[in-house]
Amino acid sequence: MNNRVISKQNYGSTTTIGPRQVSMIVDIYDMTSSGETATVDALRFFHGSAAVNGNSFLALRARKLVKGSARNLQLTPAGLQIAHSAMNSSVAAGLGVVAVGVRHK
Repeated sequence: MNNRVISKQNYGSTTTIGPRQVSMIVDIYDMTSSGETATVDALRFFHGSAAVNGNSFLALRARKLVKGSARNLQLTPAGLQIAHSAMNSSVAAGLGVVAVGVRHK
């Protein structure tokens, strides 16, 4: 990949969330769509305390992608859109998906 293609992806900008955040959104979607209650404790189990207690999870709340309490997390319409896009994509093992164009509050 040349530098022009990488710069057009705008990775690391204020309008891009990384693979960890997209993975958290997909996990919340999986839990809620199967009838389970999505909780912060479940996210800590899957992603580790450092990610959930740190900026990774806070970015989802700040961008209004996740709402609800720690015991009942839900996705906002923007979060659902990212979840649907990620679920409909095919990614090789070991790679992650980023979401571009996510507004920053």
